[in-house]
Amino acid sequence: MRAAEGGAHENGGRHISGSERLLCGHQLEEEAKELVARALAHERGQVDFIRITIDRVDKRRLQFVTALHAAASQHDSIDKAKAAAKTYLVQAGVHKGAAEKAIALLSASEDYPGAYIMNAQTGAIMNPCGKAVRVSRMDWKEGEFVKWCGTYGYRPSLRLQEAVALASKTAASSFTVAELCWSDDLRYLTGYVASRSTGYIRLSPLKKEGSPTGGRVFFVTEETDMNQYIHFLSEVPVMIRKEGKMNEPHHLST
Repeated sequence: MRAAEGGAHENGGRHISGSERLLCGHQLEEEAKELVARALAHERGQVDFIRITIDRVDKRRLQFVTALHAAASQHDSIDKAKAAAKTYLVQAGVHKGAAEKAIALLSASEDYPGAYIMNAQTGAIMNPCGKAVRVSRMDWKEGEFVKWCGTYGYRPSLRLQEAVALASKTAASSFTVAELCWSDDLRYLTGYVASRSTGYIRLSPLKKEGSPTGGRVFFVTEETDMNQYIHFLSEVPVMIRKEGKMNEPHHLST
């Protein structure tokens, strides 16, 4: 589901909400209703464009990824939270200058409909033709998210469910070094750093309440094959599970 204000995204509409699920056929009708309700009630604005797309997924292509382990990093100021984010990114293998550039980028970014891809060493933006990249076709195996929340003491929420699924899929790519993200929702001040080495680290506060800024940056290796990388993120169906072998770099099978 994608929802926007002022028309379709491709016609300049302002992004309001987005979500997706991997489901069995009998669940489609009920989930479609929930996605529409979510779009209509979003705090970012009144939508006048909602698009729901349903694609059949070949089960033979479905791959499984183990969810990242979790930690939290709460701070008493935005500056301290951002400094901690930079420290975790550097620990994951991102160059200090690239980490600083990404934090500055998201601090000024509004309504960017996807992710920036950044060279983890140089800080160069690598998005093909400057277009945002969206991660798609991922969800949790039934019951696994509740188990994951129980392990780390979190109350289950749709926001957390989707964030950890996306972060876990992205981190599973052999090209991903780390991810930095915080929400562009006006009242949600928490974000995260994620990588195979650090896990999923929630950080707060990363902005002031009422600020529309935010987004996500994927830091990648200098050897990244962008066609393979984007194909994995957007096209390969992935189911997230709590248990399994430790995440090893995913070699982007198609």
